[in-house]
Amino acid sequence: MTIYKNGYIQEVSYPETSFDEHGRPIPSEGDEGELIPCMFRASVEDKRGEGKDGKRSRGAYEVHVDPMSVTAERIRLYRADESLVGEFTVQSWAKATLLNFTKIVLD
Repeated sequence: MTIYKNGYIQEVSYPETSFDEHGRPIPSEGDEGELIPCMFRASVEDKRGEGKDGKRSRGAYEVHVDPMSVTAERIRLYRADESLVGEFTVQSWAKATLLNFTKIVLD
C-alpha cells in the first residue's frame, strides 16, 4: 500500500534539564530528527481546550507513515509545504503489518 503523503513528521528529543552552580536551569535545544513523509488527518480540532487565559483550540492527529518504530515522546508535524502545524506528544503508535504502514496518534 502506498501512503498518500500530505506532510512530514520530525522526531524531537529533549535532553535532561541541567542546572548551573546557582541552581538555575540551563536552556537546551531539542535534538531534531530528519523529516519523514507522512499522511495526516485531524481526529480532534475544536475550540474546547482550556488554557490559563481561557479557551484555546486543541488538536489531535492521526498520522500514517511507512513502517517504522517510534521511539520519540514528542513529534513535530509539518504540512506538505513544510510549514509547522505544531509539536505534539505521541499518545500511541502501532504497526499495521497487513496494510504496511505505522499509525501514530498525536495529541
